[in-house]
Amino acid sequence: MSLLDNAALTFKVKSALMLELGLGQVNVDSSEGVVTLQGTAPGEAVRAEAEQVALRCGARQVNNELLLEPPGAPAPAIPEDFPRVTTPEGAPVVDSPPVEETVRAALAADPRVNAHLVILRVENGIAYLTGRQETVEARDAATETAAHVPGILGVSNEMEILPSV
Repeated sequence: MSLLDNAALTFKVKSALMLELGLGQVNVDSSEGVVTLQGTAPGEAVRAEAEQVALRCGARQVNNELLLEPPGAPAPAIPEDFPRVTTPEGAPVVDSPPVEETVRAALAADPRVNAHLVILRVENGIAYLTGRQETVEARDAATETAAHVPGILGVSNEMEILPSV
């Protein structure tokens, strides 16, 4: 499996664990189709189901290192001295930039990617990358960078590899 395949499998498993089981804090790593799950699960049934989710997503094998949370464990509390953000009453609502703008900025900030050669479209959380890059590594880096932008659920990369003249 390539680095890109491992990244796609990791993303698919992590997304499914979050959506199906609410396990957003589980660490997921993939290597050669072997998925490792680390973190905590609220019970044995959820721990076992997490393994099944990874297999359904395409893992060849699962190393389930999830630990069980102690019964009745309280949710993590925010320390009293933790800095808080306050907004004055009547302050204008600030919208987040559209996901497409965030992906463009991430691609432009990645030195491995020539963002000027990327044609980007985002629809329903999927980033569609077309255009070209000069190396396979640059194309794969564009996929990796786009996949890590919050709000992106998947990446379709159909960029061509055309070395500069």
